[in-house]
Order: sequence, then C-alpha cells, then structure tokens
Amino acid sequence: MSTASPAPQTNRASYALPVIAVCFLASAVLRGEVFAQAAGKAFEDKPKEMAAAVTHFDDDKNSDPCGLSSVAKRLKEREAEFAEREAKLNEREAKLDVVTERIKKMMAALDKAKASLAKTVSHVEGAQARDIDHLVTMYSSMKPKRAGVLFNEMDVHFASELLVRTKPEAAAYILSNMDADKAFAISVIIAQRNQNAPKN
Repeated sequence: MSTASPAPQTNRASYALPVIAVCFLASAVLRGEVFAQAAGKAFEDKPKEMAAAVTHFDDDKNSDPCGLSSVAKRLKEREAEFAEREAKLNEREAKLDVVTERIKKMMAALDKAKASLAKTVSHVEGAQARDIDHLVTMYSSMKPKRAGVLFNEMDVHFASELLVRTKPEAAAYILSNMDADKAFAISVIIAQRNQNAPKN
C-alpha cells in the first residue's frame, strides 16, 4: 500500500510544466504584441516625416547643399556682364573707326590744301620776283637823274630791294641822283641785309 502513493505527485509535476510553459509563451506573445504596437506607433508617422523631409530638401536653401546653383547663377551673371562690356567695347571701337576714317580724310584734305597753297605761294613768289626783275630792268634803262627822283619817293626798304638787284654801276648812278639822306638810309639797309647771316 505504501508503494502506490508517489504516482499522483509525478502526474501533478508533469501537468505543471506545460502550464508554466503556456504562461511564459502567453507572456511572450503579449510582450510581442505590445512591442509591435509601440513600434507601429513609432513608425506610423515616419512616412509623413519623410515626405516633409523631402519637401524641405526640395527647398532652394537645402536642395543645393554645396551651393552649386548659386555659383552657376553668379557665373551666368558675370557672363552677361562680360557680354554687355564686350558689346560696349565693340560699339566704341566702331565709333573710333568712324572718327579715325574722318581724321584720315581731313588729313588728306589738309595735305592737298597745303600742296595747293605751296604751289600758289611759289607761283606768287615767282611772279613777284619776275615783277621786281622787270622793275629793275626798267629803272636801269632810265636816265640816272630821272630814276633818282623816283627812288626818292619810294619806301627805303623797297628801294633798297630794287637797287640790290640792279647792276652796281647803274645803282651807283641812281644813288648819286637821290636825296643824300635817302641814299644814306638805303645804303645802311643794303649793308645790314646779310649782317645776321651765318658765317662759314
């Protein structure tokens, strides 16, 4: 009778272990559900936050963290400035070409006018020299007394110019028939003609 009593204790122990295991399993399942709910709550707003982050990233201030767009914008502005300066320089160069062409034409006209003036002066001087030579020939052909009277009425400088061109013998006759003061003044002018000329 004493050997049959331990059997019920063994059966109780064998039932208790599965019950404990079921309790632990239920507890784990409950903990898993709680964790899953917490994780779900933690991540349920993430799509909205990510969308907001993307929208915020697309903002002008954050879409180009390295500042490349601002650099490109500045480069375009500088390029536009250089293009404007180049256009102004080209415009100034075109105006300068026009002015230069006008100056060239004016210089050509001035050179032509100078050549014409030089030709006119040469012609006048030649004509004047011919006229003086003609007068010298005419006064040399006169009688010295008559020529002396005419030379007395002339300007002393003009009379000296004529007498210089006259042959010395004829000039001496004319001077001898002139007023003494006039003849002296003419002689002084003739003597001083080459006073300032360079001497070798």
